[in-house]
Amino acid sequence: MLRFELEIPHAAAAITVVADVEKRTVSCTMRIAAPKDKKRATARVNWLLRQLAGSDPEDIYIKALWPGRTQPTQASLRSIRNDADALLAGGSDGGPQGFEVILVRDLAGKFSGAKTFIEQLEATLPHYYEEVGQHLRAWVPPPPKLKEGTDVLGQTTVPEGGGAPEEASETKSDGGITTENNSELHEAAGIQKSDLAVGEKGPDLAEATGAVDLASEAKMERDEDGGSSSIPRFLKRS
Repeated sequence: MLRFELEIPHAAAAITVVADVEKRTVSCTMRIAAPKDKKRATARVNWLLRQLAGSDPEDIYIKALWPGRTQPTQASLRSIRNDADALLAGGSDGGPQGFEVILVRDLAGKFSGAKTFIEQLEATLPHYYEEVGQHLRAWVPPPPKLKEGTDVLGQTTVPEGGGAPEEASETKSDGGITTENNSELHEAAGIQKSDLAVGEKGPDLAEATGAVDLASEAKMERDEDGGSSSIPRFLKRS
């Protein structure tokens, strides 16, 4: 038995060529995986049949490869087109895991002659690629779909117009002043945000809050003076 594989760029699989001396046949075979996103066995068979819709069924056979110890089942392409169950008879419930598309040529007396054997081999391989190889497409899993509210990294996203601001603004009811960013007042009072964190001791929190109030009052009076003086009015000597 003579056996070799032919790799073709971008083809669904390699083509395995076997010359069987005892049977006097030449065969070409390609093996592809069945689509895993199709649960029913007949759906997997129909997926393959659609790829071979324009192929000449003469001498072409399909072999279904089953999981476990279930033996492969085989039927001609012509009979499977008429009834997909012709390939599934004797298979298991899980559906075929793969398929082999086979072209078998019986050379009979032509097999014995060296010249005629080479000629038949050279004619069979291009014919198989024309009828089968160029039409087969390997199954590729579909890309995952994004879930609503997540980005491509799987992180939760905030809906447009519905998110909370990073830092809530504060409003002083006694003076009617709204300060949306208190970093300037914190800097003027010489304190850090950690000093105002929840859980600090009472006296420290009161002292920090008083410092912010003084800084706020100083900013107000500096604004009333038009920013001309860097010394707050309440600190100026009369």
